[in-house]
Amino acid sequence: MILKKLKLRNFRNIEHCELLLDSGINVFLGNNGQGKTNCIESVMFSSTTRSFRVSNDAAMIRHDCPFTSIECHVEDEEKKFVLSSVIHSKGKSLFISSRQVPKASDFIGKLNVVLFSPNDLEMFNISPKERRKLMDIEIGKISMKYNNALLNYQKCLKERNNALKMNCDEILLTSLESQMIEYQMQIIESRRVFVEFIHQRLSFKMKQLCNENLELAVKYKSWVDISDPSQIRDLMKKKYQDTRERDMILKVTGNGVHRDDIEFMMKGFPLNEIASQGQKRMVLLAIKLCLIDFVRMTKKTSPVLILDDVLSELDQQNRIRLFQILDQSVQTLITTTDLDEIHGSLVKSPKIFKVNQGMIK
Repeated sequence: MILKKLKLRNFRNIEHCELLLDSGINVFLGNNGQGKTNCIESVMFSSTTRSFRVSNDAAMIRHDCPFTSIECHVEDEEKKFVLSSVIHSKGKSLFISSRQVPKASDFIGKLNVVLFSPNDLEMFNISPKERRKLMDIEIGKISMKYNNALLNYQKCLKERNNALKMNCDEILLTSLESQMIEYQMQIIESRRVFVEFIHQRLSFKMKQLCNENLELAVKYKSWVDISDPSQIRDLMKKKYQDTRERDMILKVTGNGVHRDDIEFMMKGFPLNEIASQGQKRMVLLAIKLCLIDFVRMTKKTSPVLILDDVLSELDQQNRIRLFQILDQSVQTLITTTDLDEIHGSLVKSPKIFKVNQGMIK
């Protein structure tokens, strides 16, 4: 998969630009605060229909402008298509080759992007919500079925919580629980496969990056025992029955996949407790390399890789290892303030875009 052209209008501090991208390595070069990350934010939005920096879409609209637009020209093997997004005061409109799509789930993942951002390091430190987000975004980009199951589950969850607040009878609760269980069967299986894929490859990717054997492990922590798939449906049903009285008192649904988590371990201990910041950064890079393989396995195509302000945090040897193991067939977008970080890492002939106060050359 290749992003051939990126066109932006009124996107943050960028009034207008039209960039022809290389199929290899593309570097966005400039001082801090000039608009480098704005460029790659627009690409990520075109993959997930959300910003990785803010929750409010309107924040991406250039000051005093009524809208912003993003246009991505994509080639995927023999297919060519254009992804267009318009963000305005009433929300956002999404188009595939000029045809408006009614649901975001029809748009997500058409351009598949794997992003490494410094903010990703928070995943190891903060609430399970961010780790669930990793699963939901990455699985959702390759599976419309997963997106639909997750959306329907969230609708049922909201209805059940409202029903609990209204002290409704147990017949409605039982009906909603039955629907939630069926959606969760799909969600849990997709998450289990995803986490197991990362687990099986993570230590090897880390050894490639750092030449260290850190004995990494990743475990999917579901709200029910998933060791026997044939029992999961009955286990969920029993848990809802056992906790219904508590839920009716607290007026909220305490159990479900909205409570799931991922556990990262190093040498048998929680990674967050023993890993240095440098080790966490390299583990995160290794996870992103696993995600590239995950996309290839499931979609039979390579995603676009984005490295946002990553190289400045790596020493020269780690930068060299990173570029040595990166597959040359993966289109890569890099933001940096210093070209020496690129030239000193065996990168041959990158295409360089100089960014200065929202102007890109």
